[in-house]
Amino acid sequence: MNHYSDKVQKIRNGDIDFFKELFEEYYSDLCVLAKEYVKDDTQAEEIVGDLFYNLWEKRKELDIHTSVKIYLIRAVQNRCISYLRRLNTELKIKEKIAIEHNNSLMYLPQKESQPIVRLFSNELEEKLKKEISELPEQCRKIFELSRFEDKSYNEIAEELNITINTVKTQIKIALKRLRENLKEFLP
Repeated sequence: MNHYSDKVQKIRNGDIDFFKELFEEYYSDLCVLAKEYVKDDTQAEEIVGDLFYNLWEKRKELDIHTSVKIYLIRAVQNRCISYLRRLNTELKIKEKIAIEHNNSLMYLPQKESQPIVRLFSNELEEKLKKEISELPEQCRKIFELSRFEDKSYNEIAEELNITINTVKTQIKIALKRLRENLKEFLP
């Protein structure tokens, strides 16, 4: 067995002391690497923390053919790229909705004190509340924690004792449903 496979085997076997050493040795440097990509300390720490969490959770299926250090660096790079792609997609959607929303208001008077604007705003707000309340319970709870309490996917996953992928999936479901059901307000 070579040096690489010795380390991988220790992780696979659940050697918690070795795993702690690995975490202590690489966590800070991996956070610095992640921050170079995502430009946000908290997000960088979340990406690296999730990597170590998943590494531990899936340790029995671990299949590394390089050094553990190279594996961790590549994994952080891949996670950062995935995060940036998701962020870019979300920003494009928000921008599109904002543009469409502004276009729909273009011909309306712009002072909120005017009845037509208040009516439109109230109707949209009521419809939004109704649509959120009609989401499946877990989906609604996850959406509200994300959007109204500004919690990260990781915080939501921990609080509800579910996986981050479940959080992401439920957010996608909620956003899709809201876009579909609120399209009358967004031309």
